[in-house]
Amino acid sequence: MIEYKFFYNDTYISCFLFGGDKNIVFAAGLPQYIDKYHPLVKQAEKLKCNLFVPRYYGTYEDPKNKMTLAGCKEVIENTVELVKQKEAVELFANKEIYWNNPESIVVGFSFGALPALIQEYKVAKTILFCPFVSLKFHDQNTPSENFADTLDYLTRAFPGAYRFSQADFIKELKNVELPAQKSNLIVFKTKDDSVIPVEEIDFIAKKYKCKIIEKPGKHQILLSEDMLQ
Repeated sequence: MIEYKFFYNDTYISCFLFGGDKNIVFAAGLPQYIDKYHPLVKQAEKLKCNLFVPRYYGTYEDPKNKMTLAGCKEVIENTVELVKQKEAVELFANKEIYWNNPESIVVGFSFGALPALIQEYKVAKTILFCPFVSLKFHDQNTPSENFADTLDYLTRAFPGAYRFSQADFIKELKNVELPAQKSNLIVFKTKDDSVIPVEEIDFIAKKYKCKIIEKPGKHQILLSEDMLQ
């Protein structure tokens, strides 16, 4: 298995090509580092689905010094744009790498559901897994995971890997405008998810009149062939 590394429009993107005609652009949760050992890569390989995973600005090897929600949205859009090119220069070998299909399926997991939802490029489908979409379901007054606590944890457990202003990040989340409509949207919830409350799923279902599908398990992503049709 080869992990290709691309740099496109100021965005570092890991890529795994498995010979299929479907391309997933993956918006990761927090914390989440997708490399060739991650279970998601094995799932994509089994489905013969090409996987493109951008690094959010201000995280890991990306040189920018600040992670923002706007930046997360931008790297997803840049990756969708890259997929449309059907080729890119791989950084290690410094040669062109090719794939067949210019269309993307954008998949957002947990926090990654929010940049996946608000990105504005046309894609074949948007899939949200265990989706975080609104801060109002994740503050100190709610029984679900408090997002401010998550940011505190990132600071302690991943020093230097996530670089952000907590106050600015929270302000962005409070002021984010969700799209009025989202075509080809599918939402997956898991039966025993302790992070995403059922009220948040209900909010998405009411706002977008989208399909909600329940899967077994906890706060996790499990790709399957039927969801990519």
